Amino acid sequence: MSFPGVGAREAGVLAADLAEFLHAEVPEAGARQQRADAKRQDAGALVALAGALSLGVGPILARGVARWMAKRSVAQLHLVRRRAGSGEVTTELTLEGRPSARTMKVIERFLEDTAQDEDAGAVGEAGE
Repeated sequence: MSFPGVGAREAGVLAADLAEFLHAEVPEAGARQQRADAKRQDAGALVALAGALSLGVGPILARGVARWMAKRSVAQLHLVRRRAGSGEVTTELTLEGRPSARTMKVIERFLEDTAQDEDAGAVGEAGE
């Protein structure tokens, strides 16, 4: 998950905040802050989810992300699904505006599709 339309510093703060929030709300989701570019010295402006998406945490995770977006007034959230081996992007989704019940359903469907995709790696922007 990344945050288009904001500077690198703010994206890093948002990534740290979202990873911490998700870790507290849905620890089994394995949310972690990570760098978009391994050569940079920052803590990372992305949030990656891995590991437990197949455990049925999609609905809880979707509600958590939507609640977090509403509290932070985040205007956009970018979701990317990559192939586990190659890192190739298979699906991208950008959510804009104030989160709603529809936003939660879209995130939930994206996460469910990721859990069912045997080739899917982490949800996030890893590898860029």
